[in-house]
Amino acid sequence: MKLLIARVAVDDVLPVRQAVLWPDQTLAFSRVADDADGLHYAALHDGLIVGVASLFVRDGTARLRKFAMLPAWQGRGVGTSLLDRVLLEASHRDCVYFWCDARRDAVGFYRRFGLREQGDAWEREGVLFVRMGRELVAS
Repeated sequence: MKLLIARVAVDDVLPVRQAVLWPDQTLAFSRVADDADGLHYAALHDGLIVGVASLFVRDGTARLRKFAMLPAWQGRGVGTSLLDRVLLEASHRDCVYFWCDARRDAVGFYRRFGLREQGDAWEREGVLFVRMGRELVAS
């Protein structure tokens, strides 16, 4: 499988965010207030965006937001490749901590990357979330 992980514009990631994470909401619902400051990545297969992730770096901390993979591409290693790239980028930017608000049903995926749950789960729009994080070694 030929896969490319590339930086893209925020408008390029919105359709996959919306389709995967909030299919019953508008495209605008998938935006976050600081999208203009984010580093947005896409996993592309033959030019088609099949997965997206956004990284927000501040004061030595990196936050993953809106990580989404089209259902047909889940379980095929694409998400692993995408998250590996985002973690590498965070390390290159001298971040010492990486975190995300994970959907409860994705906790096992994030654990494989060394992230651990922190605190209690909460609900948003009928979806359970839990904060997960880990220390990073800057490269």
